[in-house]
Amino acid sequence: MNPLYLNHTDKFRQYGLWQRYTELYPNHDLIYTIGVSNYSKDWFYSQVTRKIGDSTYTPTTWQTVFHLPYVNMRGSYTLQLALASAAWANLQVRFNNEYTRPFFSTGYIGRDNAIARHGIHGLYRLYSINVPGRLLRTGTNTIYLRQAKASGPLEGVIFQTQKFRLRFNLSTSWFMSSKEKPTLGFSSESLKLMRNNTRKRNIAAPLDPAAFSDALVQIYLDNAGDLELVARSLESSDLNFSRYGDIFFEVVFIGGRTQTGSVKSDEGERHPYSIIDCEPKREAILPSVVYIQKILRRKAFLIKNLENVTRRFLQSLELFEENERKKLAIFTALAFSQKLSGLPAETVFQPLLKDTLVAKGIVLNFVTDFFNEYLVENSLDDLISILRRGKMDDKLLEFLPPTKRTTESFAEHFTKAGLTALVEYNERKIFEVKLKEIKAVLTSQVTEEINVDEVTEMVKQQVKDAKLPETEVVHVIWDGIMNAVQWSGKNQQQNSNAVLRQVKTWAPLLNTLCSTGNMEMELMYKVQMQCYEDAKLMKVFPEVVRSLYELDVLAEDTILHWYRKGTNPKGRQTFVKGLEPFVNWLEEAEEEE
Repeated sequence: MNPLYLNHTDKFRQYGLWQRYTELYPNHDLIYTIGVSNYSKDWFYSQVTRKIGDSTYTPTTWQTVFHLPYVNMRGSYTLQLALASAAWANLQVRFNNEYTRPFFSTGYIGRDNAIARHGIHGLYRLYSINVPGRLLRTGTNTIYLRQAKASGPLEGVIFQTQKFRLRFNLSTSWFMSSKEKPTLGFSSESLKLMRNNTRKRNIAAPLDPAAFSDALVQIYLDNAGDLELVARSLESSDLNFSRYGDIFFEVVFIGGRTQTGSVKSDEGERHPYSIIDCEPKREAILPSVVYIQKILRRKAFLIKNLENVTRRFLQSLELFEENERKKLAIFTALAFSQKLSGLPAETVFQPLLKDTLVAKGIVLNFVTDFFNEYLVENSLDDLISILRRGKMDDKLLEFLPPTKRTTESFAEHFTKAGLTALVEYNERKIFEVKLKEIKAVLTSQVTEEINVDEVTEMVKQQVKDAKLPETEVVHVIWDGIMNAVQWSGKNQQQNSNAVLRQVKTWAPLLNTLCSTGNMEMELMYKVQMQCYEDAKLMKVFPEVVRSLYELDVLAEDTILHWYRKGTNPKGRQTFVKGLEPFVNWLEEAEEEE
């Protein structure tokens, strides 16, 4: 228990109360279901950040779940958020999809002190958010409230109320007396009957998902699971797919309509030809992928429903049996391999990052099966492309449980799974990230003109920790130094002077770390490449080399070897010609000695 709020809990202040959120919700965020949850037990006084390590915090996303018996797609709804207090917060609102762009954002708000229990002052804020009916759905809806700022423990908001209502927009074109009302040739009695007669388009047919599910299941049973015949029967049927698209894919995946809050079929009819009833082999599951592709070509509006159901099942993987999860992984891999419409990469990978699923190792096993199946017919580059679209190409370690989230554990697991190419890719990616970090820190310190000795020690330690090869050490140091140069737009002389000044200032760093002949030669090539690629530095190459020689960074033998036997052809003729007078001077001095 947090000692911050154990002391004097009977007092009004209750300092440290905000940290209890991390203990109440260590792995997932608050979910409040209207009509089910209890405000006094299932709510927390403030939506704050979650502490995940020493001085490390992460944003939180609260969910408000509610039921709508009917949604007017052309109607307009209003969500009212009343905040009693806000502190360095940015509250984002999404509807029924946690991974879309925010529908509404408060922006940066608040410097109140009520969350920190320093006082009771809070600036009241009321937001009325107009919500189009198309963002909602008949049945269960979820409002995602994300507090996106997470640099400290006290960033968040205190809610006062949340209200959600339907707003009807009524308008009248004109006003006139009863004597002036136009009749258009109809009698008053006929007009009265017409006014009382509801238009057919405004009659809302009652929802009957059970009947749709039973009818669909019967089609499967009548055709003995032959998906080609099922597709033909569906084409000629009058089933309302636009209204029950989610249920259609539930029947495809699990053989029947799911129970609320579950992935198991309800008490209605079901068939034994679903995806999770197949053998966990590509030959058994591929026909279902082809079948779905045919359906989507004829009914493209179902793409969104496939995305919804897939996301829901992936977020609920723990409710499936182990072999069922493997079948879903194989299906997902085949869907990408066959370029199945309706499955964006972010739909697959982002829902998998649910804390509880990752912690139990379910996600790691799922993606392992997915990777193995996908790479049967596709290259590693294709897989990396999918991961990049899903924004996971540089976050592969996040698939591992927190207790095993290391490069070594990643390599051990995927090597055993026969995915050594993926292990090598991840090592390269981590290596690139380390290089960027070292380069960024070095550039920052050079720009701030921190003591050369301090910078040298920092770089030496980071190079040691990252286990960088010699060539990369040279590249990182030179890029870090040159990135800090303040370039002039057009003045060539100013640019030359700036480069030479930077070389002179940071020569001790180069001299310390470029300690071998090979590293000196690599530095020559690095300077050559930068001067070749940057037009404003073409003429400064000989001066830079001479300066590095005079500052004991480059040895005479290194310069002469590059001049006589250099292998990099980029701009070589120009640079050799420019360096010729200096080389002649070196050779004459050598002869005199």
